[in-house]
Amino acid sequence: MAGADWQADGREAGALLKAGRAEEAARLYQRIAQVHPRRPDAHNNLAVALKAAGRTKEAVESYRRAIKLDAGYGMARKNLARALRQLGRHEEAISHLAMLSRDNPSDRDVQSETIDTLIEMDFAKPSPVAHKALLDLFQRRDIDLQRLVGPAMRLVLVNRRFARLISTASEAYPDRIPGRPLTPREIADPLLIALLTWTIVPSPEIEAWITLARRQLLTLAGTGQAITSDPALLWAIAAQCQVSEHAQTVTPAEQIAAAALSARLTGDDPAGLAVAGMYLPLGVLPAARALWQRLSVEPDDRSPMRALLKRAVADPIAERRIASTLPTLTAVEDRTSLAVQDQYETSPYPKWLSIDRDRQPRSLADRLAQRFPALATQGLDLTTPRILVAGCGTGRHAITTAGRYKDCTVLAVDISRVSLAFALRQAEAYGQENITFARADILKLASLEDRFDLIECSGVLHHMADPVAGWRVLRGLVKPGGLMRIGLYSAHARQRWESLRAPVPDGADREQTNDFLRQKRAGLLTDPPTGPESVVLRIADFYSLSGCRDLLFHAREVQFTLPEIAAALADLDLEFVGFETLPEPVNEAFRQRFAKPGSERDLSLWDAFERDNPDTFIAMYQFWCQAKP
Repeated sequence: MAGADWQADGREAGALLKAGRAEEAARLYQRIAQVHPRRPDAHNNLAVALKAAGRTKEAVESYRRAIKLDAGYGMARKNLARALRQLGRHEEAISHLAMLSRDNPSDRDVQSETIDTLIEMDFAKPSPVAHKALLDLFQRRDIDLQRLVGPAMRLVLVNRRFARLISTASEAYPDRIPGRPLTPREIADPLLIALLTWTIVPSPEIEAWITLARRQLLTLAGTGQAITSDPALLWAIAAQCQVSEHAQTVTPAEQIAAAALSARLTGDDPAGLAVAGMYLPLGVLPAARALWQRLSVEPDDRSPMRALLKRAVADPIAERRIASTLPTLTAVEDRTSLAVQDQYETSPYPKWLSIDRDRQPRSLADRLAQRFPALATQGLDLTTPRILVAGCGTGRHAITTAGRYKDCTVLAVDISRVSLAFALRQAEAYGQENITFARADILKLASLEDRFDLIECSGVLHHMADPVAGWRVLRGLVKPGGLMRIGLYSAHARQRWESLRAPVPDGADREQTNDFLRQKRAGLLTDPPTGPESVVLRIADFYSLSGCRDLLFHAREVQFTLPEIAAALADLDLEFVGFETLPEPVNEAFRQRFAKPGSERDLSLWDAFERDNPDTFIAMYQFWCQAKP
């Protein structure tokens, strides 16, 4: 087996592997590697076959031999990281992914693999390699940093100094003041600072720490005592308070003290200003505006102070300017639409901080060919598609869509002018120029003359008086054979916290609504539910006022079962195509239960699966459907 036989034997082994005959392929690759022991690709190919045959530990050793022969063999190192992850050896996997990322920081596969590996990690002790990987990811502007909140939170909580303070705060929460400082300099971990600055942290324990820490700091600032805490940590705590819309419980005495502190602040007291920001929107304070003017000339500064002042001072100014220029396509007259509009004008949702961005957008044709290869798309423009995002809210979905599909144009509409202003400002910040934003009610969009290749409506229809009526309007705007991507709430998933729902009091203004939400949250945090509804304390939406309102106190929410969705699809002459990408363990569990080809497009089978696995669609059903020609 030499010379030309190398290629022929390699092709034979590859054909065996492709045919699912992994053991035979491994035996042939083993002989090839024995004859060519200095060829790194021979060992990598052997490892691939061994892994396919379920012999992952042996595969790891073959991958290591390939890398020993060629330290720059990126594919072998990437394969090794995946095998180590499969074996539960996440720390080792991260170390190899870190090497790959260092050599090629723009490799999105490595980045995605790193994030997925970190998400799976539990930390019994500090992990320098995971800490470094997370910090590197927090410096990026092309990923949704909220995805990192789980591993980052778990990692900072194994810091013994911080863990002790968390325990102290949890024991004292909500009324007692701990006898020790809760923000000493030694806990100013850069990862904790990044976590507080760039995500909404879904942790009752960390919220208890923030609530009591800011109370201590307010006492120091209010009495003129020196604040010795790390400045970046102070601003990070303030950033978390601001992004949560000051959801933390507050006493009347604190409100009075915070107002008094704010009244006497100047731009020369950054520590005092940070403490004020833990209680009040900084944009209303002249001292904050003065400090921002001195910082705004440094656009690459990602420090907590600059990030927070930009959000609090500069962004609202830009959004007010934008709101006055937004076009209106339709009036908003429906009673339920007006109630929902009022909610999102008062509580725009979500107030997102980061977003996943594709470096190289791909055509809609390419993405559909990969996701749904058998889909018939004749008559559609899949090269330069026209896309409608109906109910775009604050723009996260619309901006992601506009950046995902090469050469597309997007019309994004919503009923809330405040939400649209946030969305357009973010689109400008990300340089996304192929979106047009406009104010409109979905129920009145039938007057549009345009027809779309793809309509996306996620998390909107279930807030209508009659969701199917709104869906019907959108159905009339899609081309024959056109596609729809729809998101609806699952009744099976959300019934777990149905008992926690309550209406916002009629006639409540913004402050009264916020007070109502704080009181409701405080009750759940001080007397946590122990039944199925306890899941809400693990959902990030609970940790901001607008998110909590959307989760538990919405003006209108309709939930669906999959048989109800199937009936709606039939009524609207739509064909179910498939769910938006689900986690692979979910797909594998479904395939094991329903092995017949085509089962994945049978909603009755998915309904049976969901009944036994009610968390499958805990966020919502996200699915594709197609208009029948």
